[in-house]
Amino acid sequence: MNWRRTIPATLAATLALASGFASAQSAPSGKVGFVNTDRVLKQSREAAELQKALDEEFRKRSEENSKRPPAEAERRQRAMVDELNQRRDDALKAIVEKANAAIKKIAEQDNLDVVLYEAAFAAPKVDLTDRVIKALDAAK
Repeated sequence: MNWRRTIPATLAATLALASGFASAQSAPSGKVGFVNTDRVLKQSREAAELQKALDEEFRKRSEENSKRPPAEAERRQRAMVDELNQRRDDALKAIVEKANAAIKKIAEQDNLDVVLYEAAFAAPKVDLTDRVIKALDAAK
């Protein structure tokens, strides 16, 4: 093996890897935004109105159900809970779709490269949650 050729080649490869590693650890240069989807789903007017309407409807049905014989009431209660969960899930999917459209519009307006939904920490300057909630409430 020719060590005179191997050492410079190995050194060059090591330097290339090291420089690539260093640049991979440097901060990203893109613009980032963050949205707390839990807050959007809890604080938007549409989500609150939806929850209130479902609660009211199913409260009435539960009261009517309580007047039935116990075995029938229990069976109907289970079916009612399943229906409530399904309708809530369907409605939340619709709200999430609207929220995603609002997020995309805000991201395009602000020239953001990425919008995150989960983060261990997000500085207030990149938090878009309030703007998304306002956009959803304005669209209603």
